[in-house]
Amino acid sequence: MRNLIISAALVAASLFGMSAQAAEPI
Repeated sequence: MRNLIISAALVAASLFGMSAQAAEPI
């Protein structure tokens, strides 16, 4: 159960990072 929570957090963090990087103006 803990592994599922950790993996979900990693996926959310990666998605947030990609969206923030894509939205960041050059």
